[in-house]
Amino acid sequence: MKNKLTKLMVTSVVSVALTMASQAQAESTTEVSSKVDDVMAKLVATLKGSTPSIAQIQPTLSPIAQAYVEKMGDDYIPIMFGGRRFLADSEGKTLTEPNSLYIINGDGVVRAGDILVDMDFQSPRDWPTLELPPGVVKQGDLYVVSDPTCGYCNKVDDEAFTYLENGIQVHYIPWPRSGLSTNAPAYQKWAAAVCSENPGLAYHEISLGKGDKYEVPLDMNSACLDIIKEGYNFGLSIGVSGTPFMYGLSTDGTSFAQPGYVPVKDFAAKIGVTLKSNGLDAIMGK
Repeated sequence: MKNKLTKLMVTSVVSVALTMASQAQAESTTEVSSKVDDVMAKLVATLKGSTPSIAQIQPTLSPIAQAYVEKMGDDYIPIMFGGRRFLADSEGKTLTEPNSLYIINGDGVVRAGDILVDMDFQSPRDWPTLELPPGVVKQGDLYVVSDPTCGYCNKVDDEAFTYLENGIQVHYIPWPRSGLSTNAPAYQKWAAAVCSENPGLAYHEISLGKGDKYEVPLDMNSACLDIIKEGYNFGLSIGVSGTPFMYGLSTDGTSFAQPGYVPVKDFAAKIGVTLKSNGLDAIMGK
């Protein structure tokens, strides 16, 4: 009987603790939302008093604004303004470009833009993906903002199997350099990929010039094309101005971002993944 009572008491204590933690988290989330809304209201008021050309631009919250504040505090709030990302100060009086702002994080000083990029890429999205081969243990992820008509993007795809066989999963983010014009070759190739049965594999093959079997959809309003717009806007929000833009994240949390092409051996090293020798390296003296 005593043992049963003890178990009941322990269960009750754990239950109360979990309930209190859940309530505290809910209160914290509500408090953060309130602070974010307050800054946005102040910023809107500030902009209304600006010149007409500025006052007509409507600011919007960055999709990761709340997560950023929960992690970094509310000194600055990430917003979108005129199609670009800025950080608004807590009084809604100034806007700063993320790469111009350095903040104290842990024991060091880091660029705010780097933190935002990390958080952006780690937000789950259903990008076209190449799956790891059976039996390969996952070591990390490569996210590549890509255009199938971009030569250096094609070089990333030349090395895709090396990424995969070393446990680095490859995710593609649509970013046609010509924009969202449905008549542009880059957009049409992306359209053929994302509207296929396996968008990741389709894009990979199209990028390597092996995509003749994939057809451009006749209906350019198809729902499958929405991810191209999402990818393009995502790229703009993180400051992408050309392709490829490569971001890596290892399973231990090490990350690396780089505009432009980085060879697979260098990229893997940046996120702490050691590439396996396939025998050919020794022959080639690599």
